[in-house]
Amino acid sequence: MHILPYVILGLLVPSAAYADSLRIPSYVFTDWRYWVYLALYVLLTAKVVRWALRGRIIRDRLAAVPLEDVSWGAVIIFGNAIVYQIFHHYEHLTQIYQFWYLGLPPKISKGVLFFFDVEWNHFIFDAGYFLMLFAASALLLRKWWQAGHHVDRIGGTFIAGTLLVQGWHAIEHTFRITKHVTIGCEPCPGIADTLLGIRLIPLHFWFNVFALTLPLLVFVWFSMHRKIWYAIRGPANPPQAPMSMRLS
Repeated sequence: MHILPYVILGLLVPSAAYADSLRIPSYVFTDWRYWVYLALYVLLTAKVVRWALRGRIIRDRLAAVPLEDVSWGAVIIFGNAIVYQIFHHYEHLTQIYQFWYLGLPPKISKGVLFFFDVEWNHFIFDAGYFLMLFAASALLLRKWWQAGHHVDRIGGTFIAGTLLVQGWHAIEHTFRITKHVTIGCEPCPGIADTLLGIRLIPLHFWFNVFALTLPLLVFVWFSMHRKIWYAIRGPANPPQAPMSMRLS
């Protein structure tokens, strides 16, 4: 029997039958406080992004980026990776709600799609996400350098931060999946939470906040959103930055 139709239906119209068979936590969907919590998080995030895009530093930078020197391969992979991470971050938002607000133990605070094995689910996602970010960064830098540009300090910091944060995040889940396979724990303690005495669910929530924020900053700093916009809605040839403003 194909499970996908039931998964989709269970997510869109949670009912006791689907929740029981797939272990979907339907109680969060019927809790109005959960939806208020998600709405406030989304609105706050949108407000911060809008404020940042209106800043003079960002506006001047966007006007100076030569879009023809931004790799389409990097744009496509970065864009898909960010969408991928947004859906995954939703899982962690739900985990935080279950753990902090509802007071559920970590073994039960597994997010929405917890009919999947939580350790394998997160390991596969985070390893794949790191590989996507690594490939996109390599394509971006290769074309950028081939065009004769240097990577400025801010852009370099965003790229390095992206790879370091998600790279360490992937290492954490590799360590955890090894313990899961060998001793069967779920959820399994990682490296940082054990060494620093930090609770696992809040720690990985913040891992995912930075693992989403930093690639978004790279995406915007190199005007990838503008490249997509002009490809879909804009003129055949995107406007070129004035020579006085172009990046060296």
